[in-house]
Amino acid sequence: MKNLNWAIVIIIFSVSASGQNTIEKAKGISIMGGITGKGYYGELFYNQHLATKFQIEVSSRAERAQINGYAINSYSINPAINYTIFKPAKWLHLNVKAGLSAYVNERTNSTLNDVLLVNRNTLVLDYGVFAGIETEVYMSSRFSWITNIRQNYNINSSPGNLIFYAGTGVRILFMKKKTE
Repeated sequence: MKNLNWAIVIIIFSVSASGQNTIEKAKGISIMGGITGKGYYGELFYNQHLATKFQIEVSSRAERAQINGYAINSYSINPAINYTIFKPAKWLHLNVKAGLSAYVNERTNSTLNDVLLVNRNTLVLDYGVFAGIETEVYMSSRFSWITNIRQNYNINSSPGNLIFYAGTGVRILFMKKKTE
């Protein structure tokens, strides 16, 4: 519930920002930070707008969290497709996204030996799918403020199959497009 409250605050903050106009067929890079479980993550994206409503992205995420009793340090690659479902103004887009995830997790498991507490680090390959919602507020023709809420379903995950992420960041567009 605490994560959901933070996610609502992040969306309200992003929708209250203002911007200018959107641009078409841009490429961009984004940097985002956020919360997950009892921890945090950072993510770097590459985006390519294919058409007015479609964009593809590839991201790399690093996270450090405590989820269901597991200490996790993970690194992932996440290809995705974004689709704009709502555009109430030229400067605001609401996107849905779906994609795949491939993780390398370093997990720390503690076991109690007869005398000592033994920590074991294990590298595990996880994979899964995710779906989410993203708001994008264009602040100029080169910058937009993004927020992202998504739910991952991990196939091979000891901490649990469903992991929630909420974050915010900035997108820098590096190819000028014509305005609407």
